Amino acid sequence: AAVVYHELVDSDVNSFARDTTQMGSIDLVLMVYDGSDPYSFSYLQTKHRQLLGLGHVSLPYVYVMTKCDLPRVNQLDCKPQEFVKGLGLSWPPVFVSVMQKDKGRSKDLNDIDLLQEFVVETARNPEFATPVLDEELAEASLLSVALPVAVVMGLGLVTLLLSRRYFRR
Repeated sequence: AAVVYHELVDSDVNSFARDTTQMGSIDLVLMVYDGSDPYSFSYLQTKHRQLLGLGHVSLPYVYVMTKCDLPRVNQLDCKPQEFVKGLGLSWPPVFVSVMQKDKGRSKDLNDIDLLQEFVVETARNPEFATPVLDEELAEASLLSVALPVAVVMGLGLVTLLLSRRYFRR
């Protein structure tokens, strides 16, 4: 199966996430962080919450920790395991390293080829990688949709009332 990866830099994430055509073409979100950088996961946590806040709640997510050949460090601004498990996703993440090939431990997925197979299989069967929102995240997602709709409806009502008043004269 062919897999097309589209890497987003920070400045492109919001515009990409707001484009329903582009988001509709996504089968899976691959969240990659550096296991040797103590701040790497908190960035992903922020981006994941942004996507959920924009209403992208049914996308499957796979977390991948790179550089698993280096000593792991604790993430300082967040607790990755709590965040991922709080979404109902599997933990631990997929571990990969381009410096270390799989040594008969396929469960660790240290081989990039095994990661590719895992991504394809997850895209085919996304149910185990799709977040289950807790109440707080569900409310934030609902609020992000309901608030703009309420504002537009309110502005429409005000416009209608003002136009009626103006055209009566």
